Amino acid sequence: MVDYSFVPSVDENKRLTGLFWADGLCKRNYAEFGDVISFDATFKTNKYKMVFVPFTGIDNHCRNVTLGAGLLASESIESYKWLLQSFLDSFGKQPKVVVTDQDPAMKQAIEAVFDKSRHRLCIWHIMKKLADKVGHELCNNEEFKRRMCDIVWTDSIAPETFEIEWKLIMIEFGRTENKWIDDMIGMRSSWSPAFYHVQRFNHRKNDHISRNTTPDNFFESTLEDDAMKIYARSIFVDQELELQGTLSECLPTETKIEEPFLKISLFQEGGGCNCIMQLSEMFKVKETPNKYVMRRWTKDVVPNDLNNTFDLSVDDNDAHKKAKEVAYEIM
Repeated sequence: MVDYSFVPSVDENKRLTGLFWADGLCKRNYAEFGDVISFDATFKTNKYKMVFVPFTGIDNHCRNVTLGAGLLASESIESYKWLLQSFLDSFGKQPKVVVTDQDPAMKQAIEAVFDKSRHRLCIWHIMKKLADKVGHELCNNEEFKRRMCDIVWTDSIAPETFEIEWKLIMIEFGRTENKWIDDMIGMRSSWSPAFYHVQRFNHRKNDHISRNTTPDNFFESTLEDDAMKIYARSIFVDQELELQGTLSECLPTETKIEEPFLKISLFQEGGGCNCIMQLSEMFKVKETPNKYVMRRWTKDVVPNDLNNTFDLSVDDNDAHKKAKEVAYEIM
């Protein structure tokens, strides 16, 4: 198998204490999608009672992608440090952000090995434990849920403001204890090898859809056409909605839109806001400038060739390159 890493660990009695592995496709995906990763220890579901630890990122289709995995005999600080060091040795660089549950052993291991990465706690794990901490009756209160979502599901609130707001909510709804958010313990999810294969199949399917089909409700405007050629389908849909929303909300009703370019014709004298004029200039551009395109969301960020699975040389000068690409699509 191409560029495969396999790292074992044994104790003084030669008993297996840890395993880490990642294949060539994991490494290729990490090179493109390794900016933000998460890892979590699942329950001991195998017959050797070892903890399974998958490393997960987000691919160009906004779907989970497995970047590597490990098995650990224990969830100690030293075990996690060994696992993260094996990960770092295999991939050669630290991620920008690491997301975990509130496991203290993980926290210390990340600080020791991923010293240049930002460590963040998973908000899903935190909110999952909300009912256990405040009670199911309160958690089902619509006003309480609305207030909590207002301060949790936002990136524009300062930590100090959050602390004040959630304490006020607790007092308002008759909960004076403030310990619940400090000792949130992450829920552990199950994982099976079959999921790994399904995940890669779905990634190839999403690649195929992005590269070889035309989306529904496609209006073929200049920027939409360019975005469809660049972005993976799920990202293109977001771009399309943003583009159409900008046109419908920002432009006044007196504005006339003509294709193939956006020509601003205002019937009010001297009229138009700055954003309208900026839109008119932007839409005259037939292609999106490269500086506005993030490579990780493009549909061709991971090349569609047989190198992902087989040890075959495929380059632009290969006479059979196209045939191999078609074969990979079929597979």
